[in-house]
Amino acid sequence: MLRLLERCITLPDAVVNSDSGTFQVCAAAVTNNLDVITRVLTAPQEDAKHLRTGAEWLFDSQAEPNETTALLFASIGLEAVLDAPANEVTARVGDRLAWLLGRTRTERMRIADEYREFYRVRSGLVHGRDRTLNADGRKNGRWGREMLRAVLEKDLQQWPSPAPNRQKKPKRPKGTAAVKKPASRA
Repeated sequence: MLRLLERCITLPDAVVNSDSGTFQVCAAAVTNNLDVITRVLTAPQEDAKHLRTGAEWLFDSQAEPNETTALLFASIGLEAVLDAPANEVTARVGDRLAWLLGRTRTERMRIADEYREFYRVRSGLVHGRDRTLNADGRKNGRWGREMLRAVLEKDLQQWPSPAPNRQKKPKRPKGTAAVKKPASRA
């Protein structure tokens, strides 16, 4: 969570040192993600832990200049948001993604197939079969980021938007009475 906040409040083109090394944050990534970031940070703690993790991976994916690494970050984010256990990751995440975003049977089948292709590219990178992305791999990386953003937005629809500048009234000490203001005379 601290890493996410640290990245979000950084000025454009500023270099920040973090526990994961040095990175640059572009203003566009912050601006494009500000609403998602605000809603994720204000969601209830336990209910939104997976959303905060997914949002952090989305931000990392969008800010990462290396397309290979960006694809891996999007994959990790999808798995985090959709809460996939280690077994049957491809089928489970693909099914959850399809049912969450697809409106028709045809759309759900297409999304599940696209996820399997995305996961195939991801596996090639993770297991050392591929070291870089070709044009198809880059397309899958963009698809993964789009899907991760869509999942976060869909899940966040259930959370209310934070009220701007809403301040809590100070509490009165116990045993003191409220003082009423005198009525104004017209």
